[in-house]
Amino acid sequence: MEVTEGLEPLIKETCVYRQTSLFGWDTKAHGELRVVQLSFPALIDPDVLTDGYGNHRRRFAVPPDSQSSHDSKIRSMDVRQTSCRQVGRIIVTKSLPRNPSDDPSHLLSLLPTAPEAAFNAYDSRHDPTCLPGTRADLLKQIEIWADGSDDRHIFWLNGWAGTGKSTIARTVARHYHEQERLGASFFFSRDQENRRHAGKVFTSIATQLAKQNAVLKEHICKAVIEYRDIAHQSLRDQWTRLIFRPLSELKARPSKALTIVIDALDECENETDVRGIIQLFAEAKSLGKGRLRLFLTSRQDTPIRLGFEKIPEDQHHVFVLHSISSSVVEPDLLTFFRHELNMDVSKQWPSEADMARLVERAGGLFIWAATACRFIKGGKRLARKRLASILDGDSVMKGSEKKLDEIYMMILVQSISGDYDDQDREELLELFREVVGSIVILFDPLPTAALVRLLDKPKEEVDQTLNDLHSVLEVSKDPGRPIRVVHPSFHDFLLSQERCTNVQLWVDEYKTHRDLFVSCIKLMTASLKQDICELGRPGTRAAEVDETRMDEYLPWELRYACRYWVEHLRRSRVDLAGARRVNTFFQEHLLHWLEALGLMQAASEGVRMMTILQFLVTPDENPELRDLIYDARRFVLYNRWIIDEAPLQTYCSALTFAPQRSLTRRLFRREMAGWLHTLRETQKDWSSLLQTLEGHTNIVSVVTFSPDGQLLASASNDYTVRLWDAATGALRGSLEGHTGWVSAVTFSPDGQLLASASHDQTVRLWDAATGALRGSLEGHTACVSAVTFSPDGQLLASASYDKTVRLWDAATGALRGSLEGHTGWVRAVTFSPDGQLLASASHDKTVRLWDIKHKKALYEISTNGYIPKLSFSADGSHLITDMGRINISRYALVLG
Repeated sequence: MEVTEGLEPLIKETCVYRQTSLFGWDTKAHGELRVVQLSFPALIDPDVLTDGYGNHRRRFAVPPDSQSSHDSKIRSMDVRQTSCRQVGRIIVTKSLPRNPSDDPSHLLSLLPTAPEAAFNAYDSRHDPTCLPGTRADLLKQIEIWADGSDDRHIFWLNGWAGTGKSTIARTVARHYHEQERLGASFFFSRDQENRRHAGKVFTSIATQLAKQNAVLKEHICKAVIEYRDIAHQSLRDQWTRLIFRPLSELKARPSKALTIVIDALDECENETDVRGIIQLFAEAKSLGKGRLRLFLTSRQDTPIRLGFEKIPEDQHHVFVLHSISSSVVEPDLLTFFRHELNMDVSKQWPSEADMARLVERAGGLFIWAATACRFIKGGKRLARKRLASILDGDSVMKGSEKKLDEIYMMILVQSISGDYDDQDREELLELFREVVGSIVILFDPLPTAALVRLLDKPKEEVDQTLNDLHSVLEVSKDPGRPIRVVHPSFHDFLLSQERCTNVQLWVDEYKTHRDLFVSCIKLMTASLKQDICELGRPGTRAAEVDETRMDEYLPWELRYACRYWVEHLRRSRVDLAGARRVNTFFQEHLLHWLEALGLMQAASEGVRMMTILQFLVTPDENPELRDLIYDARRFVLYNRWIIDEAPLQTYCSALTFAPQRSLTRRLFRREMAGWLHTLRETQKDWSSLLQTLEGHTNIVSVVTFSPDGQLLASASNDYTVRLWDAATGALRGSLEGHTGWVSAVTFSPDGQLLASASHDQTVRLWDAATGALRGSLEGHTACVSAVTFSPDGQLLASASYDKTVRLWDAATGALRGSLEGHTGWVRAVTFSPDGQLLASASHDKTVRLWDIKHKKALYEISTNGYIPKLSFSADGSHLITDMGRINISRYALVLG
């Protein structure tokens, strides 16, 4: 078969090459993982292919041939003969796009960012900064830290909820922005999708740094050119390539350091990412004085506190906001109340006595003060009455949380006050729980119009419910702005029965999640369909669909439903009725939903959601649905790339090459492309192969799962170790640093460390969560062939071609001993289950047993050949090798 040059980009994108790909095998069938070869589905578009004369002919798609590696690529083609082995010349008139322009503005646009997370984002334009004269001592202390020669490059401002951390962070960011010394800012928020996770933190910071400094922009753009997929790489790789290296390459040291402001780190939803961010920021110390300052705020949550405890005290400054003396805070609160409530100067209202009482009741909490002021001013003609209700409330409540609960309860009670009979009041309360409960539960906030459509409620009823709640909810007049909770403490209050003591106002979290799940299913059932955006051409890529078309055909509330319905189901405790709804939805709209996810370029999330559903649905109660979910998960795993790339290929390439007995194929056979035919039938059932993990550029030598099964590590002759999400196949990070082939890789028993051994004669220790290098263990004089942790994770053993085994302290990297005696290369090493013995196998055709405590050999066992792999049996009585089992119990080992 002759293929023209135009086909090469298509093959490059859709085919996988031998020795550079990893394949997950379905453990349901085989329970193992191997390194083999496969190909991805190709794009199929009837408008793409012509014959050599420019004439369109009948299109055929050739499925993979599992018997031949040469025919394992899936291609779309114009067939002139009746057999795929007699295909003539093919001309492709349209192929995958080449690399985009390398102009800096375009390169920066390739980085996904969260512009709404910046301190001066349009959506945050009304968020306050410190009033003049307030927080003066603290702000001066921060300024001295940022401007001086303090070796501590991190300033951690922590405190209770409501003590004013975010306001201070905005003030610091504004100050250095006006001095043109703000490197970047990122304000986390758990009520916004792009601000609740770490996925866009470093890309956002890099983009802001590039706009701030022309030289940095050049270095960052250079990194984007070199690593086009940097947005999909680990936090470690993003930090190193987009921020740390560009900053380190600045030749001219700035007169004063750039400052990066990170607010509300505790609202980042993944504790592992939080810990990783702190550890990565600690590395900025090596940039030297005067290069970078990092200002962070958060509550004193345990993951953050433990993260900072791992950083030497001489590298970070800690300030506890709620520990400030009341004599310092109360004047600032008084200034705040005077500024916010000075509404009637002529009548001297509120009085200074009223102000003083408000300060006393605030108890040092600025969020209490801000909420009280919003409540009072929102009353307009009833402002005096509202002030009186606050001042006359129960004053014996102590503690910051109880003070917040008191004012929240008062606001909610007044919002439903009025002359209602019992039935009307109950309807009003039910509407409150539905509307306000949904707002605090939503994983991503929605504008009023989108919320109305999602809940299927009259807009007038929703507006009326929210009318008196502007002191706790941010409801904009702009219809496009989402409704937001003013402070996270209101969310916590409303969902806690212990704090929200009025059972009529308390929001049942499980019920609300269930109601939202049902609303999402109803909305998707009514809205989703094939080619929902009316693209027409099956080859149209998701990246080519403009936002205007997306907004028209896939509006805000529908995108929300597609992305979060499974999570609402998971948190609502699925029952038989919920399972039936899922079954009915999948029978009619499974592919339509996958198409929508593809348009949002979120097919990986579809994999994750299918995995959750597999755990939620029990096979005994719902065997039919369980089988369908299993098949659908296989379908999306195998076709994830193509669905994200060109969503309408869900009905072409993906459906066409699904196995004959696939439930998904059978259910949606009617939606297969009518112009597409196959030369021979596809395989009957799904094979054991789940998906392909691509990225290495040389032979993959070894793979291993983390103890919790969530990560997969692969070692390669391309000198790298790669970390993959075991559920979705997404790349989590590339660990670079070895200068030779990587021959072995293993996780510590707790999964926190990863050790890699290389032909460069070193062992490297990595943080499995962040990819940060913990240490390089040097001492071997030849290739290191194997590495393993002791059962308690305290020791690390490495085997080498220098004929020795070395023992290392896993925490410090210190050498604990060298075991010598083999006369040939040592290829394998393993600890006994109790950690007292070590076994090593060598090219000298022996296995040696070592006493770990005394670092001495106990026995030498001769073998018929060298053993490349060995491990202990679970009870420690046998060694399991490639050549069989060795009974070691008969050696009657005596340990001193």
